[in-house]
Amino acid sequence: MYSNTTSRGVYSFSNEYRTMHACLILACDAYFLSGVNLQHFLTSRHHVLISQPEVVVKGVSVDQCAARCLQEATFDCQSFDYCFDYGGCGMSSQHADRNLAVKPTVAYCDLYSREI
Repeated sequence: MYSNTTSRGVYSFSNEYRTMHACLILACDAYFLSGVNLQHFLTSRHHVLISQPEVVVKGVSVDQCAARCLQEATFDCQSFDYCFDYGGCGMSSQHADRNLAVKPTVAYCDLYSREI
């Protein structure tokens, strides 16, 4: 579950433990961790929104990003860009189907928009 302590006495935890610990803090349930979050979104492979996201989170899985978008309380999250190379999650109140500019990308990023 954890490796050696660092020089400051802080443990280095595995990704599995970090996810479990984050869920304890965020009061996650089975819905958050089950992988069913993505079924609420349509995917546009290798596309991103041109507009800047309201919230950016790094180091999460695509399903965790979808769950965060579904549970976002500070704005109405309608879509998110997810970049697989670094686990980047950019959440937006903009929806790709609302005549917004969407651009193709060569990066390992996909656009996920809520089903209407």
